Amino acid sequence: MPVTEDQRRDILKMIEKCGCTKCEKCIDTDFENLAPVKHIPASGLLECYTDRAKGYKFALPFGETHFCRCPVRAYLYNEPGP
Repeated sequence: MPVTEDQRRDILKMIEKCGCTKCEKCIDTDFENLAPVKHIPASGLLECYTDRAKGYKFALPFGETHFCRCPVRAYLYNEPGP
């Protein structure tokens, strides 16, 4: 996913605060390897559509699914591309 320099700067600030160990992998792949998500409008949550969510710091298990609480993933979902 292409990002602007301003978006990259915002993301790097978020990464410093959130302490996620997977964020470097996101940056190294230019955010092309992000897990697919579905936005749930009434709740503002992102539902993860991958098995990679299990055991992930920002994955919130809920029944048969997981919600994604990753601030970087939410930011990228809500930001328009360049």
